[in-house]
Amino acid sequence: MPDIVKAVINTNVFVSALLSSTGASAKILDRFYNSEFQLAISTEILDEYRSVILEFENRIHPDDATEFIELVEEKSIQYEATVTLTVCRDTSDNKFLECAISSGANFLVTKNLRHYPTKEFQGVKTAHGRLDRARPRRRPRPRIECL
Repeated sequence: MPDIVKAVINTNVFVSALLSSTGASAKILDRFYNSEFQLAISTEILDEYRSVILEFENRIHPDDATEFIELVEEKSIQYEATVTLTVCRDTSDNKFLECAISSGANFLVTKNLRHYPTKEFQGVKTAHGRLDRARPRRRPRPRIECL
């Protein structure tokens, strides 16, 4: 049986999923609800999930918000950061990378790749809306030569 993927999910992914039931973020939320990966969080991340989701109280139904937070509390594994970083462009994102490294996560999933230093940092792959690979690589366009 293969090891289950462990991931840290940036708040923006879950907010996007709660706002729209379609798209990559919604698929991540569905996978979390179906226990297809292990969510690693810290106290700071859980606090941010709560506070940011409350900011969307006019757009996220209160029952959906409550269900989500209760599920995160129930199904995720909480870690205390064993590292302190100052490598993210948005300093508030350091907590996600700290948790990912401290928990031994495979992925950190975010909608803001530009906030993170590299596509892989200390063994953690940053991914945009996917848990199965790091940042998608752009394939070069084939050259078409005219005769």
